[in-house]
Amino acid sequence: MIKYRIERHQTESISWKCGEYGCPGRLNSLKDYTKPDLKTSHSHGPDPERLAVEKVVVDMRKRCGRQLPYAAFQASSQVVTDPQIAAAIPSFESLRSTLYRHKGNKNEPSTPTSLRNLCIPDKYGKLCTGENFLQIQSSGYVVLATEHGLHLLFNATEVHVDGNFKVAPTLQAGGTPLFTQLFSFFGLFHNKILPLAFVFFNGKSKKKYSKLLRCLKDKAFALVMLFAPDKIVLDFETGLVPAIQDEFPLSEIIGCNFHFNQALYRNLQNLGLQQEYVDDEAVENINVYGQDRRTNNDVESWHSKLSRLLQTQPTVWRLIETHQAQYVLVQHDIERLRAGTYKGRKNLKYQKLNRTVQRMTDNFNLGLTQPLDFVLAIGRCFAAAKRA
Repeated sequence: MIKYRIERHQTESISWKCGEYGCPGRLNSLKDYTKPDLKTSHSHGPDPERLAVEKVVVDMRKRCGRQLPYAAFQASSQVVTDPQIAAAIPSFESLRSTLYRHKGNKNEPSTPTSLRNLCIPDKYGKLCTGENFLQIQSSGYVVLATEHGLHLLFNATEVHVDGNFKVAPTLQAGGTPLFTQLFSFFGLFHNKILPLAFVFFNGKSKKKYSKLLRCLKDKAFALVMLFAPDKIVLDFETGLVPAIQDEFPLSEIIGCNFHFNQALYRNLQNLGLQQEYVDDEAVENINVYGQDRRTNNDVESWHSKLSRLLQTQPTVWRLIETHQAQYVLVQHDIERLRAGTYKGRKNLKYQKLNRTVQRMTDNFNLGLTQPLDFVLAIGRCFAAAKRA
């Protein structure tokens, strides 16, 4: 297929020119676009891939009248099944200007004065698939998830939790946060950590966290399920750790290695040991600060992605819309994981690092490496990866 543009209208026909810049190709047709007649040959062959990509971009522009530009970009991109066409679709950054030009008036509801007064209409309480996205709205808590997502979360043997304080919306007047944090729950599904539930709420005390966790356990009970994961991975939030210990006494609680190393480094600075940490070769060899696998890496990536999509303190409606769009993508990942067609995206450097560490670990387990040699080798391995 070749794309044409109208060159001029005549009395009984239309003259068309090739859409490829510089091509002499010309074609005539009747007024009703029938009986095409090629008048001048083209200087190139057909490019069906390019036409398919242009159709996808046109679909994005149409969607922008009723969706956020990024949501429109994702929705149109996800329906493409041909991997070659998918790879040829321009990035969101390159399409940002044209998509925002086609953005319609959102006519968002007015900003509520408090989380208690937040009334979420169906437009924001449902996904584009028609599924309910608003699962819980009680005193001080709003839980966004689908029922299927909650089933996956409650069935997960490993759960990751983390809070994001940067995207909390502000009120239109006064600048007081509508809620203080977005708290997210992630579950292990087919060896992949997926975001499954999102909570808007105020505070970060043990009492607040305990109330939230009991709220989710009650929801699980209402679904004839039990929310009791084998492992819970979290950062070192002061109020969160004791709350989870109380509410999930049988679960193994694992602190995020990344945040643990951050805390260690802060204490090194407070104790005046930072210079030795930086300069002492012996310390550097056995240290893997910042290079060991972060146990909540998928969680950090999710929140980093949200921060890129949202400006600091967006409206609550934009925050919900962004989660709606992103959750549809999560559903696509779930289906790909089920079908065995999901392809993870991991940095090649870390793929190589993981293989090296696995080989060293296997040798150590076979008794081929002494403990001290193993520790020193691992330290050098991570130091080299850090410099790469």
